[in-house]
Amino acid sequence: MSEIVIGESNNGPDGWVNLHALGVEEMNSILGRVPEGEFVSWRGGSIVESPELSIQLGLPPRDVIDEIKAFAKQHGLDFNVIQ
Repeated sequence: MSEIVIGESNNGPDGWVNLHALGVEEMNSILGRVPEGEFVSWRGGSIVESPELSIQLGLPPRDVIDEIKAFAKQHGLDFNVIQ
């Protein structure tokens, strides 16, 4: 999946691809490049830490999640949102 790289995204040694997107259009653009039938997990609650602070990331509003889930389903992805 190395062809799906944007911004600070990276491929981990465990085979997971970590992607970053800003907005619905960018997220859908990335999902549109994932092969049909692939499992995609979108996680909320991740923690970003620096020496000065720690921030817990959340998911967008339900309507945005639903819009992206519908796009993923339309493109044949096994798309799961984990709170």
